[in-house]
Amino acid sequence: MKKFLIAATALSGLLAFAGSAAAADLAVPVDPVYDWSGFYIGAHGGYGWGDSDNDASNGASWSADIEGIVAGIHAGYNLQMDSFVFGIEADVDFSDIDGHTPCPNAAFECDTDVEWFGSLRARAGFAMDNLLIYGTGGVALAEAEFGNTLAGVRIDESDDSVGFVVGGGAEFAAWENISLRAEVLYYNFDDFGFAWSNDGGISYDSELDFIVARAGVTFHF
Repeated sequence: MKKFLIAATALSGLLAFAGSAAAADLAVPVDPVYDWSGFYIGAHGGYGWGDSDNDASNGASWSADIEGIVAGIHAGYNLQMDSFVFGIEADVDFSDIDGHTPCPNAAFECDTDVEWFGSLRARAGFAMDNLLIYGTGGVALAEAEFGNTLAGVRIDESDDSVGFVVGGGAEFAAWENISLRAEVLYYNFDDFGFAWSNDGGISYDSELDFIVARAGVTFHF
């Protein structure tokens, strides 16, 4: 919940900035000058940060702060009705989000590495000519690697999890077929599971939640 509130605060600041930049365009005609309808594809990059919370079958637990850069691609379709824009978007990000901390057994160091994540989301927004402000949410999928290190020897296990993502942002059509975007997204995955071969058969249930702030460029067909 704490990470969700941070994401909401960051998103509110982003939308306030976009809204103030477009204050002169608030009187939108019924038929906006710029049409957001159609297919699009693009690329994006940014930074993510959050938590990895891990509960062991023996009652122990460990948590790590995770952070790192992300980069990926997105594609989707918009349908504009008057000033309202609805659509669907899919994306995938390759991730350097990771972090480490001492394990419950202090002889080990535990770590989490988010390998990649992606989503399929609905989008809905309000267009002010060539400025689009939108909210988005949907289902997400991620793969993460969980490791421990003892005396320089690392053991790791990977698993994937289905979760959810919510957020929003602003998109500006700088040219006829090219737009620039900035968005903040909150991801939550609570169904990771793993066991390490050097840890006495203990199993772990893990939850990852993180915020991603990213910017991108999109080509509209």
